[in-house]
Amino acid sequence: MSIEDLQGRSYERAFRADRSNVAAFIEATGDDPDRWEGNAPPSFAGAALFAVAPAFLYDPDVGDFSRVLIHADQTFRWRAPWELDADYIVTGSVDRVRMRGGSAWVTFGAVVTNNDDTTLESLSTFIMSDQRPDSDSDDRSEPGPLEKAAEIRPDFTQADSAFPDTIRSASRSDVIRYASASRDFNPLHWDHNTARNAGLPGVVVHGLLMVSWMLQTAVRIAPLNDRLPIREAKFRFRNPLLPGQPAVITGSAADPNRTVGLELSSDSGPLVTGSVTIGR
Repeated sequence: MSIEDLQGRSYERAFRADRSNVAAFIEATGDDPDRWEGNAPPSFAGAALFAVAPAFLYDPDVGDFSRVLIHADQTFRWRAPWELDADYIVTGSVDRVRMRGGSAWVTFGAVVTNNDDTTLESLSTFIMSDQRPDSDSDDRSEPGPLEKAAEIRPDFTQADSAFPDTIRSASRSDVIRYASASRDFNPLHWDHNTARNAGLPGVVVHGLLMVSWMLQTAVRIAPLNDRLPIREAKFRFRNPLLPGQPAVITGSAADPNRTVGLELSSDSGPLVTGSVTIGR
């Protein structure tokens, strides 16, 4: 069987938005616990996605194509607020597999439902390969487990611009904490040798942890009492962020459709670019 033969395969998993699990996710992403006392934040979509995605990514029929696994882009559409202590069903499907230069570009869809009502729709692109890519990256000594850059989280109510610069960073300990809270245990994020074999200088921060930071920034311009502050978000992962490095979030003012552009960048250039549509 080839990985292309998996196109059309589906997976289903139960998922519970347990109050304690949501609290752990909020802590792992550095979100505001006071804002989310009544429901989970929009970024909890990352945990829902990885309730089902590993069933495909590590399906025995995927074989060696799980050796190198890169999250290329991500779209989320929220249809209803997350409810605490609620049971959900997450259904994932391999919508398309395209081979390019020996790598598989996989479109993976997921739908989260609660009593047959849709809460979230997700669409991911994963690049998978059984070959180590060519890379000029130097081997990096991993920072200490708690080492991270100083963060800046401005008070938006006192800012002169719609999106004052925000600086975020993650230590190796933060990355492990996020892996536990989200169930995304891709070894690229915690095992140095696996990251090196994927052509990276060392372990990297989860793409969806960076997305969580960006969503937290976007939510700051939505009304505090809005339980569904974001309706849609699209992100492209352009370059990796290494633990301990600072990343700056910048954004544009909302357009007439209430869509804002966001970018997470470092000194080396853009890391994640995206657009977020604020709820009405």
